[in-house]
Amino acid sequence: LDCLSVEISNQDMTDIYTNIVTIGCTNVSVSNSAFNQTNYYDRDGIFFYQSNMVIITNVTFVGGEYSFYSVGNDYIQVEDCFFYNQTRYCIYLYSDEQGSITDNFFMFDNSVEMIAGLNPNITVANNTIITY
Repeated sequence: LDCLSVEISNQDMTDIYTNIVTIGCTNVSVSNSAFNQTNYYDRDGIFFYQSNMVIITNVTFVGGEYSFYSVGNDYIQVEDCFFYNQTRYCIYLYSDEQGSITDNFFMFDNSVEMIAGLNPNITVANNTIITY
């Protein structure tokens, strides 16, 4: 709680219920990491709650119900990430204020929703999307 300048990088996490949870943090960075939830339907890669300035760069998300679940964050930026084989949503945003989702690669079953809860103040651009 109430953390400042958290940097998570070079992690390889597999089949953990929720890999990372942040609550009330400022300046959270997740980079150069992999979150693999292929053996479980209801797992989340990362959960962000009421944090400010969340930046996710060059992260691979495989499987799980959500790659990440984000609630009430002031700013979120997702770029150069790979999303593969989620079971419900690639990205789930709930009441996030602003940010960008750019230059990512999404590959998912056509029954999965790419981004849920998108606010008009969040830019989505230059993403590669493949459904199967």
